[in-house]
Amino acid sequence: MMGVPVRNLPRLGVLLLAMSLTGCITVGPDFQAPDLKQAGVPEQWAASTPAGAAVMDTSRWWAQFNDNELSALIDSAQHNNPTVDAALARIRQARATAGSSRSALLPKLNGTAGINRNGSSSSDTEGVYVPLNTNRSASLDLSWELDLFGGTRRGVESAKAQLAARQADLHGAQVALAAEVANTYLQARYAQAMTSIAETDLESRGNTDALTQRKLDAGFAAPADVDRTVASVAEARSTLKTWQANYASALNQLVALTGLPYADLYRRLNAGTAQIPRAPAAVWNLVPAQAIAQRPDVASAERMLEAANANIGVAQAARLPSVKLLGSIGFNQSTYYGSDLKTTLHPWSFGPSVSLPLFDGGKGASDVDYARGLYQEAMASYQGKVRNAVLEVENALVRVNAAAQRLDDVELARQGYQRYFDATNVQYREGAASLLALEEARRVLLSSQQARYAEQLEQAQSWISLYKAVGGGWQTAPDDNEQPGILAQLTDALTP
Repeated sequence: MMGVPVRNLPRLGVLLLAMSLTGCITVGPDFQAPDLKQAGVPEQWAASTPAGAAVMDTSRWWAQFNDNELSALIDSAQHNNPTVDAALARIRQARATAGSSRSALLPKLNGTAGINRNGSSSSDTEGVYVPLNTNRSASLDLSWELDLFGGTRRGVESAKAQLAARQADLHGAQVALAAEVANTYLQARYAQAMTSIAETDLESRGNTDALTQRKLDAGFAAPADVDRTVASVAEARSTLKTWQANYASALNQLVALTGLPYADLYRRLNAGTAQIPRAPAAVWNLVPAQAIAQRPDVASAERMLEAANANIGVAQAARLPSVKLLGSIGFNQSTYYGSDLKTTLHPWSFGPSVSLPLFDGGKGASDVDYARGLYQEAMASYQGKVRNAVLEVENALVRVNAAAQRLDDVELARQGYQRYFDATNVQYREGAASLLALEEARRVLLSSQQARYAEQLEQAQSWISLYKAVGGGWQTAPDDNEQPGILAQLTDALTP
C-alpha cells in the first residue's frame, strides 16, 4: 500500500471521522416484542381460579408446603444435577459467542519481530571476501473494519439475545427439576403412607385368620372360612411388598435427581412419621398475560425471535460496501560483519481499503430471504410456546379446583367407612356378623383410606403443576438498554 504524506493526515482524519459518524446507520428491522393477545393469551382464564387464605407466591414455591425435607432435597438437586450443569455450560458457550461478536467492533493490532544472519561462501581462487549480513526487523500492523451499516452491531444484538435465551433455558431447567423432585418426593411419601396402611391391614387380616382358626378348632367355622382368611393374608402381604417396592423406586429416583446417597435418603425419609405434604391454601392473583410472560420457555422463545430478527440486518449489511482501515509501522536494520556499514529504515503506511460487492449471483439476496424465513420460523415457535403455556395453565387450574372439591368428600367417606368397619368387627367377634361381611367392610375401608391418600397426593401434585405452568417463580430480568463503551466491551469480551 502506498504511504500517506504527512501533510495529508489532518485531511484524512476528517474523512475517517465523517465515515465513523455514518456508523449510526443500522440496516435491518428493529425488534418489536410480539403482542401476547395476538399470540393467543386470553384476557381472563376460562377455568375458575383457586381461593385461599394467602396470596399465591411463586418464589421458592416448594417452601409453601412447609416440609423442610422437601426444601432440602430441591436445594441439593439444584446444586448437583447434570441437567442444570448442561444448561450452565450452554450459557458459558453463549457468553463466549457474544464476546466474540463484540470483538468485531474493535481494531485488531498484531506485532511481529525477527532477526536473521546471512552470508555466502566463495570458491573463487583469488579469495574474494563476502561479508556476513545481520538483519533485524519489527512491525506493528493495525486493521479496523468500520461498522458502517450496523451489520456487526446486529450480530452483537443477536448474540446477546441468544445469551438471554440460554439464561432463560437455565431457569426453565431449574423449574422443571424442582417440580420433578417435588413430585418424586410426594410419590415416596405416598408409598410410605400406603405401606403403613398395608402393614396395618396385614396385621388385621392376620388376627382375623387366627380367630377363624380357633373357631374352626372349636367347630364354629367351616374349613372354607379358613381358606378365605389365609388367602386374604396372602393378598395383604403381596400388596405390602408392592408398596415397599414403589417406595424403593421413588428413593432411587431421588438419588438420581439429587446425587445424595441412598442410605442417607433412606435415613432422612424414615426419621419421622410419613406424611404427604399438604398443598397451600393460596389465592390466585396472576392475570394471563403476567403468568405467560414469566415462563422461561416463552421468554427463551422471544429472545430467539429477537436473535432471528437481528440476523436479518446482518444479512442485509453483508450486501453493502465495507471499509477497513489498515496501518503499519516498522523498523528494519541491517549490519555487516567487519564493516561500519549500517542501514536503518522506519517504514510506515496508513489508509483505507474499500470492498464493493458488485456481483454475487444472487447469493446476498438469498441470504436475506433465508434470514427472514428463520424469523418466520422463530415466530411460529414462539406462538406455539405461548399457546402451549396457556393450555398448561388452564389444565392446571382445572386440576387444582377438582382436587380441592373431591378431597372433602373423600374424607367424609373414609370416616363413615371406618365407623362401619369398627361396628362390623365388633359384631363378628360376638358372632353376630359373618366373615364375609367383615372382609367386605375391610375392603371398603381400605379402599377409602387409599382414596384419601390418593386425593391428598393429587391435590399437592396439582399445585406443583400450577406452579410449574406459571414459571415456578422465575421472573425475567429488566432490559438494559444502555450500550457499553469500547473499554467495557473489551473487558466483557475477555471475561471467561
